[in-house]
Amino acid sequence: MKLIVFSFALLFSLFSFANDRLKTDNIDSVLQKLRTEKNTLKKIELNLIASEFFSQTPSSYVKCYEHLNNVKSLLSKVDNPSKRAKYLLEIGTCFMYLSDNPLAISNLNSALLIVNGLDTKDKVLCYNRLGNLYSDSKEYQNAIYNYKKGILLVDQLPLPNSKNFETLYNNLAVTLMDINLLDSAMYYHKICLKSRLKTKDILNIGQSYNNIGSVLFLQGEFDSSLYYFKKGLSFRLKSKKAPETGISESEINIAKALIALNRFAEAEILLTKNYKKSLGHLYSSIGFRAVEQLMILYSKNKQYQKAMFFTEKYYTLKDSMYSLGSREEVIRQNLAFQYNEKVQKDSIISIQKKKSELIQKQKEREIQSQKDRESKIVLGSMILLILLMSGIIFLVVRSYRIKKKVSEVMFLQKNKLEKTHQEITDSITYAKRIQSAILPQEKVIKEYFEDSFILYKPKDIVAGDFYWFEVVDNLIFLAAADCTGHGVPGAMVSVVCNNALNRSIKEFNLKKPSDILDKTREIVVSEFEKSDEEVKDGMDISLCAISSDYKKVYWAGANNPLWILRNGEVLEFKADKQPIGNFAYSKPFTNHEIELQKGDEIFLTTDGYQDQFGGEMGKKLKSNRLKDILKSMHDSKMEDKKSEINSFFQEWKGDLEQIDDVCIIGIRL
Repeated sequence: MKLIVFSFALLFSLFSFANDRLKTDNIDSVLQKLRTEKNTLKKIELNLIASEFFSQTPSSYVKCYEHLNNVKSLLSKVDNPSKRAKYLLEIGTCFMYLSDNPLAISNLNSALLIVNGLDTKDKVLCYNRLGNLYSDSKEYQNAIYNYKKGILLVDQLPLPNSKNFETLYNNLAVTLMDINLLDSAMYYHKICLKSRLKTKDILNIGQSYNNIGSVLFLQGEFDSSLYYFKKGLSFRLKSKKAPETGISESEINIAKALIALNRFAEAEILLTKNYKKSLGHLYSSIGFRAVEQLMILYSKNKQYQKAMFFTEKYYTLKDSMYSLGSREEVIRQNLAFQYNEKVQKDSIISIQKKKSELIQKQKEREIQSQKDRESKIVLGSMILLILLMSGIIFLVVRSYRIKKKVSEVMFLQKNKLEKTHQEITDSITYAKRIQSAILPQEKVIKEYFEDSFILYKPKDIVAGDFYWFEVVDNLIFLAAADCTGHGVPGAMVSVVCNNALNRSIKEFNLKKPSDILDKTREIVVSEFEKSDEEVKDGMDISLCAISSDYKKVYWAGANNPLWILRNGEVLEFKADKQPIGNFAYSKPFTNHEIELQKGDEIFLTTDGYQDQFGGEMGKKLKSNRLKDILKSMHDSKMEDKKSEINSFFQEWKGDLEQIDDVCIIGIRL
């Protein structure tokens, strides 16, 4: 994985500092100017521009060398440190493209040594390429040194310079991954991501999320790596500039994390798709990775016949890909031969050039005789030009009026959209008032449990989590429930589940928590079966019934546990591994009867708190951290615990999005 990550980063960095001149100057016009230019410094500059252009295509390296040799010859006629340094930078870059790392490094270092040579922008470019070369040669300390030198210079560049900054940090992080300094790599990847988020660079935000996922995978954090791989893919899909190889890379990384989590069916779909897509070019790194992961997948899920097929294909491709290096060497030797052949032809061309000059002089005399005739045409052309300008002015005015009308229409549509958005928001806000009406007031709960708290944090305006409280005879019922989804869908399910709980105790007169959950499941399934479509929604819940003398608690749970804090230690009671809803392996819920002691603290919680991503490494919070907070504050008041639990959650989440509703109930007896 580290090799693939580095190859994508290296490819990106080679082109990220492209000279702006190549975007504006047409190469044909540059070559045309070279034929007539007499000034030595301008000829050097034009040859350097041409060499940069031809260096981008392997088949044009001979032309790149030709223009750089022209520069070398012209430099003997002038004393110009900046042009000489620029020549060394470009010839070093050419050797880099030809994979001659020693010559490339020698020339790039020589360019940096020239006093009054490279400007700051070209120095940053030089340090970045030296870092890439040293990393490619496995001289990692030298690579890190050059990347950091480049980063120090970036701040001296005029704004905007963020792309230079991001590329250097990205390359530095990838190199640190290559030597297994994963914490440092994560640090620099996050700096790079933060900068890209500020500039809204969608494509490269996707690259950064993918790289962070790769670090987490290497650290064995497969859940978190899957989250970041998916986020990277979503940004790459949003970008119109995303190459197909980048999308395939993200999908294969997602599949790799799924394999590590034993989610084989999902991984197989992604890998099969990318394998079929690469059948025409399996020798690419993407095709090779798809085959490699399919081999691992079928080995892990014990489909040995398929595993053998992809194992054989893997080693066949591996041998073939290693042979590509030798084929590239033959190509480079062939290009060198073409260049030598070109030099030999130059002497013949110079003789032909003198002959052409004589013919050209004759043509010039003929052209001069035509100029007199052309002068008569000029007057007519001027009149035509005036007419054309009048037509253009008319079209510009007409275009302005059309654009003005379009702007007015867009303004009206914008107001309409804003009004619609406000109406939707108002409707959801009103739905929150309705949902709040079914939730018990906290002051009512405090009448029975004076020292208690409820931490309720919906992800959206309305929530799928809810808490439930009823008093029947000598029993006090209390529950924390998590319905499928969040937002409006989750809230609708919560209304159905809340109603089912109320019916279980009021209509069917049930008091035993396990019986209540059995009946609630029956009611919920019955309600959803009225639909023509199969509905698999339901809820997880922790439900307890506390005796009015506070000496016993009767409890049952669907996926959500019960915690009792006693003498500074958390006693955990496991729930049945089944939801309230449609489930293939349903069974009656288990009822627990627990003797209580004075000072016991009871906690009911949904999974939203523990599942939140955050912290320095972007990992899940997990239940052990929540237990540690409860144990550390076992002598504190419940409201103080609520404040500490909430503060820790906000600090852990940081700038990341809240991923689910949060509901925690705590009472002290």
